[in-house]
Amino acid sequence: MTGAIFSDLGQASRFMALDWVQELFKQCLGYHPFPATLNLRPVTPEVARQLNLKSSEGVIVARVEENSAASEAGIQRGDIIREINRQKVRSAADYEKLTKDVKEGDRLTVLLQRGPMSLYVAFTVNKG
Repeated sequence: MTGAIFSDLGQASRFMALDWVQELFKQCLGYHPFPATLNLRPVTPEVARQLNLKSSEGVIVARVEENSAASEAGIQRGDIIREINRQKVRSAADYEKLTKDVKEGDRLTVLLQRGPMSLYVAFTVNKG
């Protein structure tokens, strides 16, 4: 299965909230899509090669919802998430594990790689 998963689903958000739909995505993609303001994809070895990355660890931000806390904190399309709250993000599964219990009002500190530089951004999670 290939393609992009977007969180801005309108009426389809009810469908995406169904457990069996989430499990289908998990089976096909290897991770659950995060239903919030960021759309992510794994850093595969092929993607790492294309982007001249030293490793395939982390997840790439494919889309940031406008006017979200993440966009206001400075997260941009193409950023690679390396840590969340000082916990390493090596894969989409790590990202899922670290964000599954995140709720509105929680504070997150995220280590990003943007090109050759690394930077931390912090923000409070808003309704996604």
